[in-house]
Amino acid sequence: MEIINPDVGGIDVGSRSHFVAVGQSLSDVKEFGVYAEELTQLCEWLLSYGITSVAMESTGDYWQNLYTELLRHGIEVVLCNGKFTKHAKGKKTDVKDSRWIQKLHSLGLLTSGFLPDETTEKRSVACPERRQTGAEPQQRQELLRIRPHHQHPGRQLPQVNEEAGGG
Repeated sequence: MEIINPDVGGIDVGSRSHFVAVGQSLSDVKEFGVYAEELTQLCEWLLSYGITSVAMESTGDYWQNLYTELLRHGIEVVLCNGKFTKHAKGKKTDVKDSRWIQKLHSLGLLTSGFLPDETTEKRSVACPERRQTGAEPQQRQELLRIRPHHQHPGRQLPQVNEEAGGG
């Protein structure tokens, strides 16, 4: 396959360290820590190789500080779902993973997942209905169904009603 993105890197994100590949040889991979100073060093190392874009998995919450620091240094970030970067053969190592992500990105095979912009985030916070997902609407229906049973003539149970989301 033809290389579409020549100046790209791949990052295997971890809780204690990040492995960064700027090419396919072992000398093209370097490990960095997760603290602010180390993230700055990571970005500077990428820029010293002329890297303009990196791909990385959105692993837990570990990607967030790195993502912010990369953007701060003017490096484009393709944040991928891990299911698109996993490879089936061979023993999994952080070095292999970072090289694999770099290769997929250089071949143009990775796309970034949805990241809401600041305006979308503000709307989501301001509009509680947008935040309801999964079982929450079902819970609301159940609360509305059982609320009358918490208020019997002569003995109201306001505490239970309040704890169940009522008023």
